[in-house]
This record gives sequence, C-alpha cells and structure tokens, in this order.
Amino acid sequence: MNNFLNINPAFNNFLKNVIFLILILITLSIPIVSWGSFFVFSLTLVIIFLGKITFDRNKIIIATLLALISLILQVSLPNKIEEGFLIYPTEENEFLNKEIPNKINLFMKKTIDENYSIEVPFADSGWSFSADGIWQKKSMSRLINDINFNNVHELRIGAYNDYNKQIDFKNWSPYKLRLPLLIKYILPNKFHNAKFCFQGLVYVENDFILNKEIQCKKLNLGSLEIYAFDLEPLPELKIQLISHDFTFKIEKFLKFFNPILALLIIFLLGRISITFVSFLLFGFIGYFVYLIDIVLNEDLPSKFSTFVYMARGNDGLYHYGFGREIVKNLFESNFIMALRGGADVFHFMPGLRYFHSLSMILFGETLLGYVLIGLLLPYIIFALLKKFFSFKCSMVLTFIFLVFPIFESFGFFHFYYMKLIAKGFGGTLGWTSLFIAILLLLSTNKNHFSKDFLMSFIAGISLIISVFCRPNILPTVFILIIGFSLLYLFQANKTKLFGLILGSLNFFWLSIHNFYFGSEFHLITNSSATQKNMPVTPDMWLSLIQSIFNNSINLNLFYTLLNHISIWINYFEVWLMICILSLFAILISKTVNFEKKIISISLLAGHSIYIFYAGVPRYTYGLWLLSLVMMLMYFNEHKKLNQIISKLYLNIKKNFK
Repeated sequence: MNNFLNINPAFNNFLKNVIFLILILITLSIPIVSWGSFFVFSLTLVIIFLGKITFDRNKIIIATLLALISLILQVSLPNKIEEGFLIYPTEENEFLNKEIPNKINLFMKKTIDENYSIEVPFADSGWSFSADGIWQKKSMSRLINDINFNNVHELRIGAYNDYNKQIDFKNWSPYKLRLPLLIKYILPNKFHNAKFCFQGLVYVENDFILNKEIQCKKLNLGSLEIYAFDLEPLPELKIQLISHDFTFKIEKFLKFFNPILALLIIFLLGRISITFVSFLLFGFIGYFVYLIDIVLNEDLPSKFSTFVYMARGNDGLYHYGFGREIVKNLFESNFIMALRGGADVFHFMPGLRYFHSLSMILFGETLLGYVLIGLLLPYIIFALLKKFFSFKCSMVLTFIFLVFPIFESFGFFHFYYMKLIAKGFGGTLGWTSLFIAILLLLSTNKNHFSKDFLMSFIAGISLIISVFCRPNILPTVFILIIGFSLLYLFQANKTKLFGLILGSLNFFWLSIHNFYFGSEFHLITNSSATQKNMPVTPDMWLSLIQSIFNNSINLNLFYTLLNHISIWINYFEVWLMICILSLFAILISKTVNFEKKIISISLLAGHSIYIFYAGVPRYTYGLWLLSLVMMLMYFNEHKKLNQIISKLYLNIKKNFK
C-alpha cells in the first residue's frame, strides 16, 4: 500500500499523514496533559515532517484496532469526579455567598484577614475556568478521574496564572506568595466505600477536619461532597483517593496504557532516523535541566509538572493569563472579546497570548504547546543551516546548538531558548518565527506557482508573528520584507511578491485592534511611549558627538554610553565584533548572492537599535544566532568550512561505530 489510494503521490502522502495523526490523537485523547503522551505526540510530528509512514494492509488494520480499543475504553470510562477551584478573593462576591457554605466563607474571610496583607481580586464569575475542561460537559471547573497529589501547584490549576494575580508581595518575590485556594470535589457513588487520605484542612459532612500529617477518612454516601483548602497558615494540602473499585483501577491504568498503545501505532506505521529522534531527546533534556535548576535554586512551586507556575512580577504571567481569557471567551462564543485579547490597547506584545490560547485547545492547562515549539526548533535550525552549508556540516552545527555551548555567546545554544519558554517569555516563539520566515524566503519551487505563493505568504505571516512576540525584531523584519519584495519585483516573480506582501499586511492588525477597542492609535503597543524602554536617546549621542568636536568630551556621558553599549557587546567580546564586521564584509563580497546580502543588512538593522535600547541577552539571542550563521557562511566561502566540519563529522561517526 505504498500508494494508499492509487492517487497523486503528494496528496497520498498528505492523506497518510492525516490518518496517522488522527490515530495517534484518538489513542492519546485530547487534551494532551501528561509528559508521556506529549513525548509520543512530539515524536509523531517529527515522523510526519521528517520520517516516513508506510501503510501495509495488516499493519494499518492492527493500528486502527489499537486506536479503537483505546477510544472504547475512554468512552466507557469517562471522567466523573467533578472538581471546582478558585483563588478566594478579598472582595465581596455574590457567587461565594450563594454557592459556598456560610461556615466556609466565614472561615476563609477570617483566615485571610489575619494572615494576608494583600488584595486578591476575583477572576471569574463562578468556579475558575480550566482549559482542561473545554471539551467536557462539566458544572464546575473540570472533570477528573483521580485525586492524588502532594502539591497543589502541580494540579494544573490555571487560576494561579490569571493575569490579575500579578500581585506585589514582599517586593515581587516571585514564588513566595501562597494564594488562598479553595477546591470542591463531588465524587460519584462508586466511591462510597473509598478512603480519602489527606494532609491539611477539608470540610466534609458540615464539619472541618484538620490533619497535620496524612490520615485517612472512610467515605460514605453522605460524604461525597468535599471542600479542601490551601492557604496560610494551614499545612500544605495533600490528598490521595484510595478505592478498590474495578473501574477506578482501570481508569488509572489508562493513563499509562494509552501512550503505550500510541507508541505501538508509531512502531507499526512510522519510520524515522535515530539522529532526528536524538534531536527530540536532547530538546527534552535541555528543558528539564533548566526546570531542575529553578526547582532547586528558586523553589519553583509547580516542580516538574506540565503546568508552570509563573513568577509574580514576570511578563510570562500576563502572557499566559491573557491566553486563558482568550480561550475562555472563544469557547463561550464571545469571539469579539477573544479577539480583544484581554486589553483595549496592547501594552505587552500580544503574540504569545494568542499562541497560548490556541495551544490550550490541544494541550489544556499546560505549557506543552510552547515546549513543543522549543522541541521543534533544532529541526528548523538544521533546515536553515542546510541553506548555507552541506548536510554533514549542518548536522554537526545542529548538535553543537543542542549540546555544546561553544557558541553560546552568539545565542547558538538550545538551552537558552528552552529557558525562555519555562520563564514564559515570548522570545523563543518570536525567534522561531523569524527562522521559519528566512527558511521559507530562501526556498524555491521552480514552475510551481501555488507553492511559491503559499511559502512566501507564510513567510510574511511568520515575520509578523515574530514582531508580535518581540518588538526589537521589527527593524530586521522591515528590511527583510522590503529587500525580498524588491528582489521579487526585479525577478518579475509576481507570485512570491504578492504572497509576501499579503502575509506582511497582517502587521496592521495591532493598530486596528488598538483603535477599535481602545479608540487610540498605536502602531504596535503603547509601551513605546515609556521612557524606560529607551534608556539612551538620540540626543545623548548627539551631545557626545558635539562635545568631541568642541574638544571638551563629556566623560560622564561617555562612560554612560559605553556602559550601555557593553550590555550589547562588551569591550572584551572580540568575537562579537568580528561577527558584526563579517556582516559588513558580506555586503561588499562578490561571491555572496543578493538574498544573503539582504539578510545581512536586516541583521545590521536589528543590531543598530541597541545603540538606544538595552541589548540584554534574551532580547538578542536569535539576532546573534543568525549573525553567527552568516559569519560562518562568509568564512566558508573563503576557508572551506564545509570541508573542515565534514572531516570532524566523519571522525565523530567513526568513533561512535
């Protein structure tokens, strides 16, 4: 069954990819919220894009049966434990007075008054929204099939990351604030003989029970509605539900069984190089290495959960919180409010919030959608490198990017991009979008007009997405759009020209949004008017130049500007200076084509803004990475870098045999 339906080969491959993906998604079930399921899904995407899918008749029958077995078990054993949660507010609220027992309200208000000196706003009109529950028919936050945790921050309670929980506590101590959490469980009758083991405070059968360490209570038909509390000064809440019910045991088993079934489908139908699988494994290692660091050194509350508790005082909390609001409005059919994106006029760059909202549809209340971008980044880097170097050279450089911090000062180190993801910053999405755009701009499809249009159109959109995530990319993007538009005009390639311009016009959505919702005109955001975003003004540079010509150098101003520049390039970072010089050298080189000259000009434009803005590393990772690639490309034109690295590649391969 190499040609699945005996049709056009391209469409045949597309159809096989779609069927393969559907089988995996059916088996894993949506949303994908566990690390095991996420790994299987990531591997599936890598196989679709870089591997091969073979549809042998017997294998496709077996794979379909495995998916059906999983689906039948999921439908037969749906999640039935009702769970509702909310961060208890300090303000009066009608929902609390109506739905929560009076004894609980009195206790919460008294405890918060005595132990909290902050204002806690109310985010929802009822139980907190959970992206885990958007595909469920639930009465509170979501439906679950088990209760078993030692840390409430690992429960994927998205309310912790609501944008209005950006609360100043002890001078923005990132993780010290213990927000007052109230959880309600309604258990089905099958748990009437179960044991409810817990540490902390619960309210059951109209009474509070406090356990300073884990103790168990046997449930009955009158004790299946339970409230649990996690706030100061109570012991940290820990709960385990123990039941001998057969269906409960099967439900717990399915958490591990479904990813295994999905892996079997992959082994049956998919083929992929071990090298490309290693890219994925190293990507996971990079992310978890950083998690280990912030768990041990900063005491990250969510530990190694697929949900990340965002630091207070961190922009990442706003991005994630606004993303929650967008997807909530989307599934409540409030489409205009979803487009609003949580703000009448954007202050923070909006790209990441919209990405989070889309990723939550598939990955629920987790950061997995963004982690997936980081895991796919090495493959994008590899494809981009192949535009400049040989296959072997590109492979070696990609492994350096993944594992060895040889060029880390150039941002050529995958760990840094995974770090930005865990922190919730938009840089990784912005730089990845820029890399994709350049990759597409350098791609050609001879005599294939539809592909030419589609690739240039997606390139234009990707360029705009990069700006929506990181505003400092704008000069680079502007030069790329102008440069490649002129190139296509000169080449009389109207298809590519139209696609690029049409995709790039999406830039104006920001100003349209600001004017429609806020009745204010801001091309991007209103933060451009904030003085702190431009610590060095053009007037300061003009004053220094005038003082030099007047033979009376203003030393204080000189050192101020020198210290500012050193954030971008320090005086001892000669390698970065050589990199900048190589970009200029490319412009006058006779051996470099016009496309690469456009990229060099765009990178110089991107670097130029750090004369005025602070060039801190996370703002410049991708810019330096591309500059390094261009420098290596220039050296390769003269010193045959491909030959040197190819020899290194052969030696490495020989040693691994």
